[in-house]
Amino acid sequence: MDIKRVFVFCFFYPLVVEPVRRILRVAVKKEHRKKGYGARVIAEAEGAAKDMGCKMITIGSQVQAVGFYMSLGYTKEGEEYIEEGKPHVKVVKIL
Repeated sequence: MDIKRVFVFCFFYPLVVEPVRRILRVAVKKEHRKKGYGARVIAEAEGAAKDMGCKMITIGSQVQAVGFYMSLGYTKEGEEYIEEGKPHVKVVKIL
């Protein structure tokens, strides 16, 4: 794989509570944002999670991206926290 050509990335894994998956990282290069790629990769991750019997997705969203996730049906849960030096908040979606 030519890493220079990768412009969307998503990684998710199961939590201890089996029917829940956490999307750990979603990244879209700046020049490719606002083109629907992030929404498409989230939809694919949600579909894969459903196929595995998942009932809920959680994401530790950067505060600046919360509006994006809310537009996809996620809701905020809990207080802001700092991760990797940036403010984050947990967002969740029931599948």
